[in-house]
Amino acid sequence: MSLRGPSIAFVVAEFAPNLDASAKRVGLQADALARRGWRVQVVTGTAKAADILAAAEAGIQVRVTDSPVGPAQALAPMPDELAAELAEFEVVCVHLGAPLFSDVVRRTTPSARVWVELDDWSVVCGRGDLLAPATLGSCAARLGPSAVRTSASMDACGSCLGSEGSEEQQDELSRRMWLRSEELAAEVAAAGRVIVPSRTHLVRLADSIQLTPERVRIIPPNQGLGPAARLGPRAPWRGDSPLRLLYHGPRSTAAGLLELVRGLAILQAERVQLVLVGEQAERGLDDRLRTLAGDMAIQFFAPGALELRRQAARCHVAVLPSRAAEGYPVAVDEAMALGLPVLASCAEAAAERHGADGLEQLEPRDPDAWTDRIGSFLRRPGELLQLTQCLPSQLPGPAETAERLQSLFVHHASPGQNRAS
Repeated sequence: MSLRGPSIAFVVAEFAPNLDASAKRVGLQADALARRGWRVQVVTGTAKAADILAAAEAGIQVRVTDSPVGPAQALAPMPDELAAELAEFEVVCVHLGAPLFSDVVRRTTPSARVWVELDDWSVVCGRGDLLAPATLGSCAARLGPSAVRTSASMDACGSCLGSEGSEEQQDELSRRMWLRSEELAAEVAAAGRVIVPSRTHLVRLADSIQLTPERVRIIPPNQGLGPAARLGPRAPWRGDSPLRLLYHGPRSTAAGLLELVRGLAILQAERVQLVLVGEQAERGLDDRLRTLAGDMAIQFFAPGALELRRQAARCHVAVLPSRAAEGYPVAVDEAMALGLPVLASCAEAAAERHGADGLEQLEPRDPDAWTDRIGSFLRRPGELLQLTQCLPSQLPGPAETAERLQSLFVHHASPGQNRAS
């Protein structure tokens, strides 16, 4: 089949924009280009019917293909039928957060029009963004073409990823991870361009994989809410009512919620309320949070842009206590777009973009840090008002990101090229 006009295919293992950060980034990019007249298709191994329908309403086609892969398993080769389909697109953007197949880049010819996006740690470590950068830096089993790998280091990798398995299962996992690392290194090396969401992420990745400057492009994400998302003026919080804290995103141990609630539970229960918008990503976590909260009010709401706006309108500060750095914490920008100052852990990439404007960073995995900072707001409400007044007056929206993507794709990845320009 022949496609008319600009066309792009995004390849991602799981398309779940409300739950997975990589899928959310794909959704924002796909929507931005669809609004500019591009024909957009998302190729994925998993997608919910509701997400497929929402994408279709935005003019995005979602193609679900069978793939038995996971981030710590051996990867299957791309089917011939899919390779033929991808050959018809002007640009193919492959997200390697959780690879869908082992050879998408190398089998899409010419490779100059194939972009690889590295928005988390999965290309370096099978546990992806579950590991903190400090852990990645000291891990004996760092993956990538520049890492020195030995059988002992890969044994350590198998033990880390399969700590509850038998010795035979760990050995098999080590073997699969060795193969996976070789395949991903070859995919990155073959790509015409590599996209990363921040300079912070690029520097950390470059410690483990070879990324030549001429191939890399930094494209920070947009907040996906648009310029009209910011809420109207609200009365400043003066300490005469409960301080309402907003967390938005998937609820998991890696999100640092256990440490957050432990820190808040020490404060006067009637003075603090915690509002959580998103999906429970770990079974039983919500019950653990309720138990830790004790008498403190804690509320749970389903994900969605409308619900997020509704809850943000009644909250005073966003709290994002992540235990591990992401390529870019989109939730920081989302909160700012809704007029909320942000307290966050592991948000160096966002600080690279915003500085200290409306954003304050706390130590990760430290309940005391949350006790101290929220406690200081309760004692001195003016400190929160000052942080709120420092919010950026404008944030880059979908239009700016779409223009940047379109410019890069059109000028650097046009069909017919035999090598990266």
